Amino acid sequence: MWLPEAAVAALAVLPYLPRTHASTSRPYKSLSKDAKMLGLAPALLLGVNATVQVSEYSQAVLKPVESIDAIYKRQAAQPFNNDYTGPYYESPPKYPSPWGSGAGDWATAYEKARSFVSGLTLMEKVNLTTGTGWESDKCVGNTGAIPRIGFPSLCMQDGPLGIRFADYVTAFPAGINVAATWSRELARARGEAMGAENRDKGVDTLLGPVCGPLGRHPEGGRNWEGFSPDPYLTGALIAPTIQGIQSQGVMACTKHFIANEQEHFRQVGESIGYGYNITATLSSNIDDKTMHELYLWPFADAVRAGTASGQCSLDIGLRILTAA
Repeated sequence: MWLPEAAVAALAVLPYLPRTHASTSRPYKSLSKDAKMLGLAPALLLGVNATVQVSEYSQAVLKPVESIDAIYKRQAAQPFNNDYTGPYYESPPKYPSPWGSGAGDWATAYEKARSFVSGLTLMEKVNLTTGTGWESDKCVGNTGAIPRIGFPSLCMQDGPLGIRFADYVTAFPAGINVAATWSRELARARGEAMGAENRDKGVDTLLGPVCGPLGRHPEGGRNWEGFSPDPYLTGALIAPTIQGIQSQGVMACTKHFIANEQEHFRQVGESIGYGYNITATLSSNIDDKTMHELYLWPFADAVRAGTASGQCSLDIGLRILTAA
């Protein structure tokens, strides 16, 4: 995805955000100061060939930056290493999948899962892990039930604006409108209202909120579902949204992990339907540095906020990596 020089300049503001903002555990507070600082970005996007170095919220120094062509040439000349992996990097698969580690009592979680699964028949295992029905019932997707042990099926329902296929429901403001408020409090209130409505309709998992697409492609057909192309702002608002939804007894499903930026012709069927000779799904290939600094940031905030689940992306290359 090509970015004009001014966009690169605007994105240069991101590394200078205060580190404390990366944590979603901070009490809700106004984003107005951040808004003032990031308000420089639109001006840069309009054509100022500069980078922004921010030492304080109220101070900024503009300095010329190298051209896009120069950046590409310099990066292409760099040897392969862990810091720069190139535009078509794919991490090698690891088998078997590594065990979960880090914060939390993983040993207890694995023991509970092992105890539950060991008591199931093969057919019950297949039924539990096989999704059923796209729009075949009242939900956009269901998991199988296990009546023998009283394990119910799960009803999953779209979407990021509320319930998609039902009557007497609310069409909530889009994520991009929520971001325009710069208010964690409103994001939380919206999440609570969405969760309550889903619960009342019998939905177990709300397929949202969205931080992928992040929205860096101006013509992205689903940019409105997310909050902002700025990963910090998206992370700051997706966290209270998730917490609001789940406070009502409904599981949030943060999507689409990751780099689901290409909406048009992301599937071969659409390409053929329009008469184009495109025989492979378009793939979003992103270098490791960009992946971590931009696209992964809000998903990390979603995990810290306790999102119950996630949905993988629909672009071919990264779908293989993220759905595994």
